[in-house]
Amino acid sequence: MNVLPVIDLMGGLVVRGIAGQREKYRPIESVFAPDARPATIAAALVERFGFKDVYVADLDAIAGAEPSLEAYNEIEAAGLKLMIDWGATTPTACESLLRNSERSLVLGLESIRDVAAIGEFPAKFGADSVVFSLDLKQGRPMTRLVAWTNRPPLEIADAAIDAGFSRLIALDLASVGVKQGPTVATLCHAIRERHPRIELISGGGVRKVADIRTLCAAGCDRVLVASSLHDGGLTSDSLEELC
Repeated sequence: MNVLPVIDLMGGLVVRGIAGQREKYRPIESVFAPDARPATIAAALVERFGFKDVYVADLDAIAGAEPSLEAYNEIEAAGLKLMIDWGATTPTACESLLRNSERSLVLGLESIRDVAAIGEFPAKFGADSVVFSLDLKQGRPMTRLVAWTNRPPLEIADAAIDAGFSRLIALDLASVGVKQGPTVATLCHAIRERHPRIELISGGGVRKVADIRTLCAAGCDRVLVASSLHDGGLTSDSLEELC
């Protein structure tokens, strides 16, 4: 299945992302799960939709807190393989997270503090175990790196792939949870044309199957979804159309 569900973690619960404005995130209210606990949501994603993997954004860890290891374990126990963004900054800090597991590590642009260290992640863990996330907000790079603040997103994607990444997420947080449709299709198409062999993942603003098809037509291999699942815009029946 080319759909990749998203679990945003904050304060020990699954929350609803809204345009990257994390101060406004609240526990998710879902049509298919009775509460917002990670174990409950993960089990429902497996039982209702048959998902086998999930993208987890640990928002507290991205902000500097300790990783939510218990939540990761609960989500895995439900039967989901994890792709985790927990604000990684150095490979050494990620060793225990990835050791003896099938987890994938997401290196988010917003967390990077040293351009020179980017290539250390695929070199240490292997290109299949790491994913570079091209984090944008209203089309602009979300980064602490002054040199990259005004750098075109396509050039940042090029730099990550040149550094050894073969898996890339392109996501504009301003479109997350606001039901306005995907906004990065043009960028995804440009990335795909320049890098035909990478795994390309995107999302944000997905409301229905047609939006997933739009991103797939732009060259995406996987599409991130969250709100549209919990609100009922995407159902197990509608997702079967994509298989």
